[in-house]
Amino acid sequence: MSDPTEKDVEDYESWYEMERPDDVDPIGTWQMWIDRAERAGDVAKAERLRREGPPPEPGISPLTLAPMVLAVAGVGGDPGGAIGVALAALREPLLALVITIGDGDGERARFTRYLLDLLGRSDVAVVAGAAGQGAGSCR
Repeated sequence: MSDPTEKDVEDYESWYEMERPDDVDPIGTWQMWIDRAERAGDVAKAERLRREGPPPEPGISPLTLAPMVLAVAGVGGDPGGAIGVALAALREPLLALVITIGDGDGERARFTRYLLDLLGRSDVAVVAGAAGQGAGSCR
């Protein structure tokens, strides 16, 4: 089964959806499907495969590329909250949103925005959460 043309898969879509633990080169196999479509004269299918891009490599979850959302309580009053936001900002390039919990007046959100700006992360959005008594007060 080293040659992708020997696989018992009828079409590209079936191959793309199935588990491929024995496919050591999924990108090479994807390219093989493009070449096969071009040789068959199916230019539209070859172009569609190119547009869609190669499949994810086995073992890599698409969730590893998902934006990170951080919900935090106590920023501005508790050093632990600020340290958590700072660590996420410095170590997590996919951090996209910070939600401050129990922030009725928006002060925690303003402090969080200030902290992220100091750390060079003006790309991270900050949203003030609902007013309450902190984490665990949502009902």
